[in-house]
Amino acid sequence: MFSELRGSNGVGRALVRYSLTLCMVAIVNDLAEMRGALLPPNSAVLPDIGHSLLPFIPEMAKLSDSCLLLLCLVLIVLIAARQHSRCNLICEFVDLHTFLMLVRCFTIPLTTLPGAQAACNAEHTLSPESLTTRVLQPDFLTAWCHDLIYSGHTVFYTLAALFIFDLQRPHHALSAAMLLVALGGSLCLLVSRVHYTVDVALAAIITTLAYAVRRPVILQCIGGATEKTADPRGTNVEHLV
Repeated sequence: MFSELRGSNGVGRALVRYSLTLCMVAIVNDLAEMRGALLPPNSAVLPDIGHSLLPFIPEMAKLSDSCLLLLCLVLIVLIAARQHSRCNLICEFVDLHTFLMLVRCFTIPLTTLPGAQAACNAEHTLSPESLTTRVLQPDFLTAWCHDLIYSGHTVFYTLAALFIFDLQRPHHALSAAMLLVALGGSLCLLVSRVHYTVDVALAAIITTLAYAVRRPVILQCIGGATEKTADPRGTNVEHLV
């Protein structure tokens, strides 16, 4: 997945993999929702330190979605401005996010937890809504009750903020603002009880570690590092690493 990709063909392949992964995520989320029927009716929400410290404001879930979309927009603009490494950066981000969501598909169904909101545990059904109906809901990004460990929203917040931080070096004003947006989005997930604190913390840690592994290559793409290689005619040709 993390092989060097070049040009529009590489971007296309990365986006195909990403689309297939998102379909898998939706299926696994539905599976997690169905497994919620295995819990006793009206299961109590688990004790959580973040929930104890923060107020409960359900409407903040919409703000968490807004934070995600804002980070996405800023990231797209910054990557689009990198003409010589645009395709490489798109591939790096998409493939990293694909990998992290695949890992999430593995962790979600392992243990079924009560929803982080009491309302999520009031009634369980073995036949969840169809994917089409679910995605058409205005709040589809937070439509599942039991897709908990780890937080997909926080994965995107963290990954986008780390990319933006390196894309903006040494100008850190926008980077700092986007880090605050990422932190604010994660807090919104806790305030609205979409996730437990452990879901958010693990997502941030795992994403940061995955990014750290790939960061040297990402920095090369951002810096436009080049190396010289000899073509068959003996002349030196520069290409992006």
